[in-house]
Amino acid sequence: MERLEEFKENKQYILEDALGSITPANDYEADIYRFMRSYLDDELGGMDKAELLEELVKCITGQPYIYPKACEPFFSQKEIDELGKIMDRFIDGLMEGCLDGHLPPAKALTDKMWSEIHTLDEKTGKHLIDSWRCDEIYNWMQEACEASIQEALEIKNNMGGIQML
Repeated sequence: MERLEEFKENKQYILEDALGSITPANDYEADIYRFMRSYLDDELGGMDKAELLEELVKCITGQPYIYPKACEPFFSQKEIDELGKIMDRFIDGLMEGCLDGHLPPAKALTDKMWSEIHTLDEKTGKHLIDSWRCDEIYNWMQEACEASIQEALEIKNNMGGIQML
């Protein structure tokens, strides 16, 4: 079960990526990010795109610039915590299946997890799960499923038979 427990910790880089996109920083790199996000999302706060680009150039070249309008994040720590809980429940389900002496119902757990993630993502206007996070969560889930199969096989071997599967 140790291998599966590690997946609870291994998910942290995905959650930290989500947190990084809503954590304000007081530096010019964060300002560049805000300018670019405002430009792409049309959240200009009274500026037209040409003005925004001029201020972005000033920021990049180190000249004084008008501080970018802070974009309201589409999600908060609460949604990131909920994503972490969904991922933990997935691992708990895999572990429970192994402990019960059979292969865990990975397909059902996977379907349930994606359903919960999509519901959560819908609440944030589809901003919580970007393509990178989606791919990383998918890879994380696949690796966890593979680890659960290994765990179940090890338990089976320790019990001395195939009857548990």
